[in-house]
This record gives sequence, C-alpha cells and structure tokens, in this order.
Amino acid sequence: MKILSKKVMAVLMAAMMLSTMLISMQVNASVVTKSLTTDITLAGEANVPDSTISMPGGWAGMRITVGKKNLVVTHLGRIYAQGSNATHNFFIANLDGSIVKDGIQSVADADTLIDQFLYAEIPGKVTLQANTSYYIMSDYWGITDKFYAGSAAVTTDAASIDGIVILGAAYDFHAAAGIGWGPLDLKYEEEESATDTTSTASDTDSSTASVTDSSTTSVTDSSTVSVTDSSAANQAVKETVVDFTKSVTVGGEGNVAGSNVKMPAGWAGMRITIGDKDVKVTALGRWHTPESAAEHNFLIATVDGELVLDYGKAIAKAKTGTKDGFVYGNIEGGIVLKANTTYYIVSDYWGETDKFYSASQQVTTDVATLDGIVILNASNEYDFYEATGTGWGPLTFRYAMEIPVTGDNSNWLIAVVVMLLSAIAVVILRFCGQKVFVR
Repeated sequence: MKILSKKVMAVLMAAMMLSTMLISMQVNASVVTKSLTTDITLAGEANVPDSTISMPGGWAGMRITVGKKNLVVTHLGRIYAQGSNATHNFFIANLDGSIVKDGIQSVADADTLIDQFLYAEIPGKVTLQANTSYYIMSDYWGITDKFYAGSAAVTTDAASIDGIVILGAAYDFHAAAGIGWGPLDLKYEEEESATDTTSTASDTDSSTASVTDSSTTSVTDSSTVSVTDSSAANQAVKETVVDFTKSVTVGGEGNVAGSNVKMPAGWAGMRITIGDKDVKVTALGRWHTPESAAEHNFLIATVDGELVLDYGKAIAKAKTGTKDGFVYGNIEGGIVLKANTTYYIVSDYWGETDKFYSASQQVTTDVATLDGIVILNASNEYDFYEATGTGWGPLTFRYAMEIPVTGDNSNWLIAVVVMLLSAIAVVILRFCGQKVFVR
C-alpha cells in the first residue's frame, strides 16, 4: 500500500505541476491593442482649415504593407480636423479593388478632440495577411469636410505606410513612404508577455499616437455599441449602426439649385433588393441642400405596392444651417426587410421650391443593391427606371449589425482543471494515508 500511495502521489503531483505550468503560460501572455501610428506631423493643403484649395467629395486614404506577421486589426481611425464632417465611413480593399471589410463608421460628438485620431471599431475584427499590401480608405464630403492631404507618420513595425491613395475610376496610388491622406490610422492586436516592462496584462491600449503641436496625446474612441442577448443561443452580441451608402456623387437636373427643370409635388426614391440576410433598418435618410424643404417623410413598400412603413413613421428634419448631406429620420424600434426581397423606398417633395437631385451615383455596402429610380405616379403606381447604383434624392438608410461577443476562456478552463485535480489529490492522499496508517 505504501508503494501504491507513492505512485499515486507522484502521478498527481506531476499532473498538478503540468496544469500549473499551463495556466502560468496563459497568464503570462496577454493580448494588447496598439496603434500603428506612434507619432504624426499634420500637413497638406487640400481642404485643411482655412485653405482655399478644395477637393470634391469621394474616397481617399493610404496604402499599407503588413509586416512579417498577420495583423489582426480592431479599429480604423482618422484625424478629426476643425470643420470635419461628424460622420465618416471606412473600408479596406485588396490591390485588385476587392473589398476586404466595410461597414465601418466613426461618429464625432461634442467631446471629440480636434486634431486627434477618432477611431471606429471594426465589427468582428479583420485579419490582414503578412507581407501583403492593402488600401485603407475613408470618405470625404467636399469642401465642407476638412482633412489633411499629406501627413508624415511614424509607425510601429507591424506595417508600413507606402503612400496616398485616391479613388476615382480606379485606385490612384502616389508612393511616398510614411505619408498618408486624412491622415488615417489603425489599431491592431499583439500578444505580449506580462513580464514585459513596457506593458502590463491589464492594458487595453498600450500605445496612442502623439500629434505634433497638440496639447494632448489622448485618443478618442468613437465606438458606442450596446450589449444585448441573442434570442437563439442567449449569447452576448454587440450591435452597431451602419450607413448603407458609403459615398455619393450627387447629380441630375430635376429641381436642383439653378436648374430650369421642375417637377410637381409628389413621391420618389429608389428601389433596393435585400441580400441573403434580413436587414433591420433603423433610420431613413435623404440628401439635404440649403434649398430643400426642412422636413421630409418616407414610405417603404413592396413591389406590389403594399406599405411596409407608412407616412409619419420616419421623418427627416433638417436644423437651420444644415450643410449639404444626408439628414436622417429614425424608425422607432426599427423595421426588418426580408432577405432576397425587393422594396421601394420613397420620400415626399414639395414642388419646384423643394430642391433635390434626380439621379445620383451611390456606392453602397453589400447588404442590398440599389437597382434604380422610382417615381409614384398620379395613378398611385410606382414607375421604376432601372439604373444600377443610381437613386433619386438621393436617399439612403441605416441598419443594425449584430456581432457576437467572443472571449478567450482558456485561462478559466485551466484554472478549473487545476482546482479539480487539487481536490482529487487531497481526497486520494487522505485515503492512502489512512490505509498506510492502518496497515
């Protein structure tokens, strides 16, 4: 019995030591979030505050090349300049133009710091491959939206900034090491040891970009996501709101400022077709100009004319002094548009004194397609004019995107194993000890 008890003790001690080593290894490794940009000097003449040089609305950004390791990107950021638009969208593309990730949006508020990076969380994160180049782009809304056209950045070795990119008919790349448009930045995950004197396991952001001639080096994170429970698996999710329209080129001759073409009062808008998943629409938007009516209503109907959203359920109200851009009317509780289904989204207009653009080109996310223009005729029927990516108004919408919250539970699992083994060891050792004493 003595020999048996010694063997049991040896096995249990070895198991406990192995488990302790495993949990120690887990605890000593921590994932921290870092900013790619560690220092930046703001510069550039186009659209900066007080500049007379302007650029029309569109998309621009930077080309990066990832280093020797894959890069798990959690946020995209942009310097919030004096006079910048409050809302900006982002996307990441391969060099062949295919989209890697979109549906990323930052929103400034009254507390947002001027000339500091404002970040937007990437739903679900995205992994960029080692030794691969990408375009990181953000939208801008013309002369009223301020940015810096060419800023010099110092970065970590996770990736390099290769130069400026402007999206036209194709991606126009201007090579300039360390120089970016906006400027833009990103945050990424990196595994570090808890014994590293430069960071601790409790850090959530181990580095922030400093800005030359700035009074502060803090970074404002714009992500405001709510945590709810999914109905299926009672799993925590994060819900964020995304703009359907990523960029728009306004155009068309109907009722625009300075146009001699007039349309009587009525309803018009766009036809959309939802993709493979249901879409929860939270707000409807319409482009506002200084000569637009201050208030507009919306309708959503199926292609057979059945109303899905009625008059008065979403009202866009422009405040005095509102600049050119989309003004939104929220839908209380949201409304779900069904997958693989086509809908008309229309808004009212009040005759020749209510200005709009009759045909605007829109770049959108992939939750739905914009199929063309719709006008509600005198017989209360919808006249559809097919034109992919072209809408009246223009109109847009916002939708909710749910991302499951996942966490690394390996430390807890190992801790549970260690405690169970310890309890078993105590019981067996007591049993063996009693048997040896009796023997």
